Amino acid sequence: MSEINDLRSYVAALEGLGDLQRISRPIDPNLEASAVTRRSTENGRPAPFFEHLSGVAEGFRMIGAPGALSNIPGHPLPRISLSLGLPYTTTAAELVEHLGEAGTEELLPPRRVAADSAPCKQNILLGEEARLDRFPIPFVHQDDGGPYVNTWGVIVARTPDGRWTNWSISRIMKIDDRHMTGLVLPSQHLGMIWREWEAIGEPMPYALVQGGDPGVPVVGEMTVPTEVDEGAYLGAVLGRPVDVVKCETNDLEVPASAEVVIEGQLSATRDAVEGPFAEFHGWALPETSPQPLFSIEAITYRDPSGRWPPPGGPSTTRTSHRVSASPQRLSPSCGSRGCRSRPLGCRSVPPASGR
Repeated sequence: MSEINDLRSYVAALEGLGDLQRISRPIDPNLEASAVTRRSTENGRPAPFFEHLSGVAEGFRMIGAPGALSNIPGHPLPRISLSLGLPYTTTAAELVEHLGEAGTEELLPPRRVAADSAPCKQNILLGEEARLDRFPIPFVHQDDGGPYVNTWGVIVARTPDGRWTNWSISRIMKIDDRHMTGLVLPSQHLGMIWREWEAIGEPMPYALVQGGDPGVPVVGEMTVPTEVDEGAYLGAVLGRPVDVVKCETNDLEVPASAEVVIEGQLSATRDAVEGPFAEFHGWALPETSPQPLFSIEAITYRDPSGRWPPPGGPSTTRTSHRVSASPQRLSPSCGSRGCRSRPLGCRSVPPASGR
């Protein structure tokens, strides 16, 4: 099997293993894509691959449940193991052992590449042209506060003094074509970094990364120790550095093979209302909270492509990748239905001509 270093090669690998099912009829990103994904996961089916999405330009596609358990008999973890550079036959014990060993080895910081060699720079939208309306952004559950731009992409953030760069996952809701809001929780790494910007009264530069090396969101979901860079840890896991490229509007660096990168500023005050959102526990609570506002200044993307991942619902606790990563140990965080994680849903991927 060839090296998997972006979403496109990952999709091809799953299809080669029979763990991907193409759906050729038109699918509506408004509720339908998530409903199909959830049903597929509940029944232990291959990852659904939506080839035609209504309401957007031809060429946008989605893959559902990229982090759920596989349908391959005797091998439940290929969607995670392949993301981390391991054979599809890797067992849960071998996966945890590998992640633990990577935490004790020398980390491999990302490798910066030139913009002209970075696939994510094939299309660049700046200023007023940087709008969300050209991309398929799913409405996930009927009682959600809006379409959710992100549940399986990584937010890149850095402390004001530059000592710590964090890659982490947080849900992000679309407000309009130029603004978003999302959970910035004080106890999580993103919230810790945001508080430092709040303390100096300045907006925080951010980049929201969709796609790229499939290990990026897996590591972004892990509990890596505070002030350890996830990009360097992923390099140790993969045994190679992750290629990154500088953003267009700030000094952050993002995975060069990303499908879509949104850049901008996160307000230093909680100016927006986020939610409600039906999370992985299965409850659709009518709760909202004041959260910072993501302003969009640039969008770069591969040609042609889009990638927006909603979660599925309570059934997707059949996923398998949440671990606590530290130089000393890794341990799975398991619930009564197996190892639990944030629900994993749909990502859109490029048309066949782009592979």
